[in-house]
Amino acid sequence: HDELIHKMAMKPNELDLNLAATVHRDMVLMVERETVLRGKLEEKGVASQEREAFELLPDDERQCAFCQAICFLSALTCSCSPGRLVCLHHIDELCKCGPGSQCLRYRYNLDEMTA
Repeated sequence: HDELIHKMAMKPNELDLNLAATVHRDMVLMVERETVLRGKLEEKGVASQEREAFELLPDDERQCAFCQAICFLSALTCSCSPGRLVCLHHIDELCKCGPGSQCLRYRYNLDEMTA
């Protein structure tokens, strides 16, 4: 859903007024949700971050290991299990390692998302 909303938001002139308003509302909610979820990672002590172009990965390589959602904006990984990731809703399901081993993978930083 996030990927679709983002793609639509990047082409606002191609949307009718009602759809553009809905996409804008969904983008605002998406950014607010992402801000809260990334804040939880920061509180947990996860400091490592790397940019990831999720849309270039096959869906099965960007699927949350817990809920199977396809990640687009962000995911959490750990050095103990390369290739495994979870969406930010399921950060406690990744592994038992401490935050020093974990890394936030993100498509856009929060400043880019609000621009």
